[in-house]
Amino acid sequence: MSLVASAVPTDFLTLDAYFGRIGYDGPREPTAAVLRSIHQHHVQAIPFENLDVLLGRRINIEPDAIADKLIGQHRGGYCFEQNTLLREMLRALGFTVTPLLARVRWQVPADDTTGLTHMALAVEAEGRRWLCDVGFGALVSPIPLSFETDAEQLTTHEPRRLIARHGRVTHQTKLGDTWHDL
Repeated sequence: MSLVASAVPTDFLTLDAYFGRIGYDGPREPTAAVLRSIHQHHVQAIPFENLDVLLGRRINIEPDAIADKLIGQHRGGYCFEQNTLLREMLRALGFTVTPLLARVRWQVPADDTTGLTHMALAVEAEGRRWLCDVGFGALVSPIPLSFETDAEQLTTHEPRRLIARHGRVTHQTKLGDTWHDL
């Protein structure tokens, strides 16, 4: 139950409303191609936004409150809002989705440990695991990334890869000739 009243009824959290918001009108099967397309549409339609934090407002991460903000009010959100909405929509389509707590590593030395302040998703599709993260701001990946480590993955933006380091998986982007932790 939400602690903050939502102006939008619970049934607003539907696939039709979400797909209308992101401009998606494709298939609705839990396949890798559908996952990729929904991820791309989400990133293109719903911006990263952290205005509520800057204004000192409480952020409600209950699914219906997120739907009200991101779908009903046509606003953006930060990682927990964005990825919670995506999680709920993917589950409604039949995907197996696991939320992940992550550390933001942007411009931080490789040996520094940062706080668990970010949310991403592990999604199962066609026997493979995919990293989905539609809430990473300016360096958001435009597509899901395969959990195959060390393999360069081409995107419509810069190349990405997931590497194993100290028993963890690190998401990196290649800017110029240099890989950078995200």
